Amino acid sequence: MVRFIVLVLFGCISLQTDLLAQQMTEGMVSFDITYPNLPENKKQQAIYLPSNMYVLLKGDQVRMELKTILGPVISLTNSKTRESYVLSEMMGKKLAMHSTFDQVKKVADKLRRDNPVPPKQVNYTGKTKKIAGYTCKHMLLKTVIDGLPVILDAYYTEEIPPMINDLFNNGYDIEMKGFLMQYKVIQDGMEVVYTATAVEPKAISDDLFLVPKEFEIVPQFSGY
Repeated sequence: MVRFIVLVLFGCISLQTDLLAQQMTEGMVSFDITYPNLPENKKQQAIYLPSNMYVLLKGDQVRMELKTILGPVISLTNSKTRESYVLSEMMGKKLAMHSTFDQVKKVADKLRRDNPVPPKQVNYTGKTKKIAGYTCKHMLLKTVIDGLPVILDAYYTEEIPPMINDLFNNGYDIEMKGFLMQYKVIQDGMEVVYTATAVEPKAISDDLFLVPKEFEIVPQFSGY
């Protein structure tokens, strides 16, 4: 379950990384997380699954936080220094897993070489709906995950600049036209849906983007 929670966070990191907002250079976006069609063998673990995500933005910096029954899991990303940390406080340990953008790219390239898949197909349907007060456009992404063809759907708004996505994004490594306000991914064999519930422009303390001193910094990837 700890592995899945970290995968959920990794599933969003590249989707939320490097938000260079023009309309909102500083503030918070809140997301609800739901799990449609949860397999029977996963339902007993549902209490451990995170239900909310908070994304704090400040210039080149992004902080993402998942609230879980096991404790918070936080990622800190700085697009200027091109590095990220994933902070966890599970099982009595406080760890900050460190990686650079270059390392992430190398891992992504290796995954694609080892697991080649057909080209992704994107369909912009023309449908729109309001999410958290923003007009959002609908898109469908046809891809392959774990050897199986899947169709992921998402809504994005052009009123907030798009997100960079590269690794651990379950197929969303495509150029986006806007900020994803609702999107579905496949994590550990489960459907996970993220839906923005609020966008709040506000001042964010610089301290929230720093690794606390009590956390031990360890490498996220070995051999890269």
